[in-house]
Amino acid sequence: KTSLVLALACAPKTVPPPETTMTHVPCTASAGVQDTQLAALLEEHWSAMMERWPVWATQLGDHRFDDRLPDNTPDKWAAMRQGLPQWLDRIHAINADRLTPTDAMTLAVLANQFESAQATAVCKTEQWSVAPVKNAFSTMNGLAIVHPVVTATDGDNLLARYRAIPTYIQGAIDNLRLGMAQGLVPNATSLRRTIEIIDAELTR
Repeated sequence: KTSLVLALACAPKTVPPPETTMTHVPCTASAGVQDTQLAALLEEHWSAMMERWPVWATQLGDHRFDDRLPDNTPDKWAAMRQGLPQWLDRIHAINADRLTPTDAMTLAVLANQFESAQATAVCKTEQWSVAPVKNAFSTMNGLAIVHPVVTATDGDNLLARYRAIPTYIQGAIDNLRLGMAQGLVPNATSLRRTIEIIDAELTR
């Protein structure tokens, strides 16, 4: 369970090999958790994470949001940061003293993840971070790999995602413009390499 909680705040760093089927994997965020309040919070948080990062959800076998891309608009990022204290309040409202040792450890790990997220929220990395291996273009370029088409519905959902790409790209541009207005910019080497990669892909 603790390894599951540790994964909640992290999207996968690499693209996995394509799946042969689009099977649904039931949510197991609260598997083995005995406290009902903690279990409900874990389930709610996991569902919120899947909705927030729908492409990651597809990779994990959760196909409830297969027709969506992440909402990466500045307003969404701001709302996510503003919501962190509310999540922490709910976590801290659970009395660890009444939990089993395993549940208490799960609660501690969850609290640590949110406390770390709140502490680093001020960084606003979406407003200045550009990397050759992780950017809006590379994310969209890998959609066909992480979203295999087995059924007509799979195809419709993938097309819906492709149609949403301009909005996703615009969100990334808007975030970077906000950063530039505040004097926040990526390092020159990462930016140059990212531009070179995108230019090379667009000329293929």
